[in-house]
Amino acid sequence: MTRILVTGDRECRDLERIYMELDALLPTMSAFMCGGEPGADTLAWDWGWSRNFHCERCIADWRQHGRAAGPLRNARMIAEGRPDLVLAFPGVRGTADCVRNAEAAGIRVVRNGREGCDPFSEGLVEN
Repeated sequence: MTRILVTGDRECRDLERIYMELDALLPTMSAFMCGGEPGADTLAWDWGWSRNFHCERCIADWRQHGRAAGPLRNARMIAEGRPDLVLAFPGVRGTADCVRNAEAAGIRVVRNGREGCDPFSEGLVEN
C-alpha cells in the first residue's frame, strides 16, 4: 500500500486533474496527506471526503512562525508523514520546497497537472 502526499499551488483549480490522478492511485493507496491550504490541498481534501477516504492535513502555523511556517510544515509532512510518493501539481515556491524536501529524502516525486500520468504504467503502484 502507498502513502501519498499531495502538494501544489494555492491558485490550482484543476479539480478534474487532481481527482483523476488520485482516483488512479486509490486502489493501492493506504493514506494520503496534504498541507491544508487553498488550491491543490483543498481539492485533494475534497477528493478524500467525496471518496470517504481520510486525508491527513498538516496545517502550517503562520501566526507563530510567519513566512517560515510553510517550509516548516513541508519538512514535517515529509519527516513525520513518511510518504512513499509525492504527487506535485504545478506551483511556485511552496510546492518547489516540498518537492526538494521529498527528493532529498529519497521519495519519488511525480510532477502532474499538465500532461498527467498513469501511475500504473510508470511503475509507481502495482495493479
